[in-house]
Formats: sequence, structure tokens, C-alpha cells
Amino acid sequence: MFLVWGTRTRAGSQFLIKMTEALAGQFLEPRSTITAGRVETSAPERKELFRKYFERGDGWRYFEEFSIRALQIEDPGIDYFAHSISKKYRDARWLTTLRRLEDTITSHYNIKSWGLSEAHVLRSFLGGIELFEELADQERLFIINVDAPERFDVSKMAAFLGCEVSEKAAQLASGWPRINDLNYQKTKHNEETKEKEVPPDLHTLRERHPWIDQVEERYLRLWERCS
Repeated sequence: MFLVWGTRTRAGSQFLIKMTEALAGQFLEPRSTITAGRVETSAPERKELFRKYFERGDGWRYFEEFSIRALQIEDPGIDYFAHSISKKYRDARWLTTLRRLEDTITSHYNIKSWGLSEAHVLRSFLGGIELFEELADQERLFIINVDAPERFDVSKMAAFLGCEVSEKAAQLASGWPRINDLNYQKTKHNEETKEKEVPPDLHTLRERHPWIDQVEERYLRLWERCS
């Protein structure tokens, strides 16, 4: 395993992946994508095979069988699966993103076909912090804060991956395009692309969950260390 994207859904993961492809494309095949529901989607014909391994508690055997080099684990904080992969592949580098929590929740709220609940988003947010802190202590983590493009240094990401800065990566970094944005998702699923709705109780989010500020501060400290 060369690298793992530990991505929280609707938090800029597609930009992260596109940037990684622009820097290290030759090292990223074959790859696998495991959704928040722990379903293999990059090779649908192997979905049941992965499920068999996963339910036995040795999902890593699936990646060994197909010599997977790059793995995307969505919402790594919702269960122990990502922790098990981090321990099995101790040389793999991990990448993730940081996005304002309210914006992630709002994005999910506006995707009626598959958007996840506030509770799921919070569970993923809280559950991932210890994994990412552990990876940071091992110098195996790089973070892109999608809310702070002015702070992104493509040369540091290239050095983390052991690559040179390609022309394509430099263009992505300077243009900072919106990839897989809300309108794209709604169009993809034949939903009306009307004005974005804000969840009615979003304004009380941090009052209802006072732990958020502390965990968010931990993520921000990680970003300072791993960017």
C-alpha cells in the first residue's frame, strides 16, 4: 500500500484526490474506494468479495489479493476499519482534508438522494481525530484545509509523497477549482439545483454539541503540523 486517503464525505476529498493524481499518478494503480457503508465501489464486480473479507475482520486481505496501491476510505472515523489498515500498512502515507463542519453538514443536507445525517457527520468528525493524531505523530499524514487555499504549498505535498511538482499540480494549486461541488452532485442525481438550504437548527450546532470547538481546535493544530 503506497497511500491512503482518509476522507470525510463532502469535505473536499475530490480536490485532494485530483491533486494527488497530478503529483503521483504513476504510483496510484491499482486502487480501491471503500464508502462510508463499507462497500467497494471502484470494482463493483468485487463488492461481495470485499464484504466477505470485511465481515470476517480481515479486510486487508482483499487489498493484498489485488495488490492495491492507493486506497480511499470514506469517513474513517465511523468504525475501527481505518485504524486496522493504518496498523497493517505502517509505511503507507495518509492524506485528508479539513473543512468547516457547518459547511459539510449543509452540503449533506442539500443532497436529498444520499446526503448523510448531522449525526453521521459528527460521528465521523469526532471518531477520526485520534487516528489522525496518531498518524501525525508517525509523520505519515498530510492535510489540505480546503477553506484556506492561500496556505496550501504544493511543494510540501510533493515532498510528502516523494514526487516532483508537476505542471498539472501547479495549475490545480493556483486555480483551486471546485470539484464535485453541490450543484454537480445534485445534477448527477437528477435533483433540482435550487438555492442552497441551510438546516433549520444549524445555528445551535455548537450549543447542542459543546465538544465541537475543542475537537476542531485539535484538527487545526494537526493541520499546522501536517501541511
